[in-house]
Amino acid sequence: MNIVLFIIILFFNIFIFHNYCADLFTLMVVASQSTMLLWFIINFIIFIIKRKIEILNVKKITRDDWEKFNYYRDILKTYSIGELGYLYLENKDTQLLIAAELENLKRKKLIDLKQDEIIILNNEGCYPSEKYIIEHYRFINDKEFYERYLDCIKDSLKEKGCLTNYEYKKDPKIIIIFTLFIITFFLGWYLFISTNTESLFIVGFEAIYFCLVILILLMGFGVLGNKKKLVKTKIGKEIFLKLCGLKNYLRDFSNFDEKNLKEIVLWEDYILYAIILKESKNLSNESKNELNKLINYIYK
Repeated sequence: MNIVLFIIILFFNIFIFHNYCADLFTLMVVASQSTMLLWFIINFIIFIIKRKIEILNVKKITRDDWEKFNYYRDILKTYSIGELGYLYLENKDTQLLIAAELENLKRKKLIDLKQDEIIILNNEGCYPSEKYIIEHYRFINDKEFYERYLDCIKDSLKEKGCLTNYEYKKDPKIIIIFTLFIITFFLGWYLFISTNTESLFIVGFEAIYFCLVILILLMGFGVLGNKKKLVKTKIGKEIFLKLCGLKNYLRDFSNFDEKNLKEIVLWEDYILYAIILKESKNLSNESKNELNKLINYIYK
């Protein structure tokens, strides 16, 4: 199929460019280059689509799975609030994860916030993400802190079997086409330069072609070099579904206007879930003010 496609594109390009080339040699160089370019682009797009479908199938959650944890109200005590937040949000809002972690550390009396300063009270019995915050809180506003904090969460979730590195299936065909594309580019460019043509069309074509090749090469190396993606395992998907069910429970059966962050233990846990599940809009004004203090501290 690929060979037939290549031949069709080649004849199409010969027909298009035959009026612009002075001799057969120049015509074949231009037609071959443009054919390889189009052939590679088509196969590269197909490759990207297949890769997207592949990862979507890995992430797929069935209707039965959704219904299994449609409403869930237990506290998931074997994970830090940051780990749970990452399984639900992934990299979408690290600010909320850190705010929830700080509030949880305060609740566990491991830290205290006084006059916009974190006071360390204890560092024992912490989850890895909590320990990282306690040990590096002085750099909490730095971009590097965010990256390493997320790395800490990912490593912990991998150890617990919630995340894994999914390796894409190898496609030898795209590698072969990619190699041929590079070879024909440099060969065609060398042969063209050796003819010393003065045609403005040919010079313009080669200049545009050169720019497109550089752009595609950079895109190609970026995509082909990214062979792994972090995805949820069966355990990770189950926890994600439980969090979605808990969100339904908080949204439909809870009244946060009658609670605040410093009341009974059960509601303290639910408030933390409300933060990472983006249901904190339902918090009372007192609770919102306290959450805003945490967020302002992170971005002071």
